[in-house]
Amino acid sequence: MNWGELFVYLVTATGWTFEEVEALTLPRLAELNKLWDKVPPDFVSLNEIRLMLRSYFGVKESSGESTGEPNNSDNGDLIGDLLAAGFVMT
Repeated sequence: MNWGELFVYLVTATGWTFEEVEALTLPRLAELNKLWDKVPPDFVSLNEIRLMLRSYFGVKESSGESTGEPNNSDNGDLIGDLLAAGFVMT
């Protein structure tokens, strides 16, 4: 798991500062994750639209361009990764 990327994602999604993200507990993060599965933050929805349009028009990502997908080795969900790493949700 790339913790720096997770922090940047949360700062971008919420508008919080890095200090506020550091204060976030894992149970609260789990609740945010559940909500965002149902109602993603605006920038996630816009990025999904961008990716669909690129796919529809056959536009390939350049080698230095981000796909907008999380950089996660197994593309699993965040909470699953945390639980697999031994975190306990209370």
